[in-house]
Amino acid sequence: MPSRLTIEELDAPLIVAFLAHIEQERGNSAATRNVRLAAIKTFMRFVEYQVPSALEQIGQIHAIAMKRYDQNLVRHLTMEEARAILSAPDVTTRYGIRDRAMMHLCFCGG
Repeated sequence: MPSRLTIEELDAPLIVAFLAHIEQERGNSAATRNVRLAAIKTFMRFVEYQVPSALEQIGQIHAIAMKRYDQNLVRHLTMEEARAILSAPDVTTRYGIRDRAMMHLCFCGG
């Protein structure tokens, strides 16, 4: 049960085994694995100040590398798609005017 783990039990081999488990057995992507690892490292940064005796163990966890993966390129909207988004808000209401102005700002700002 995770709630019964102590800080001393959270070592690098356990973290690596957990990351392998979520990738291989649960079918998570490398991106999800990296997000989980980032959360663990952030928690360990907090623990550094609370349990200074675990600094060596925490250093080993910080040394676990992120996994590389191919990231899809951002696809840009065509002019027709941009026009469709800009014409979607109801400009007869003040919220529609606001939304359209925000969309124009987003498209112009990139």
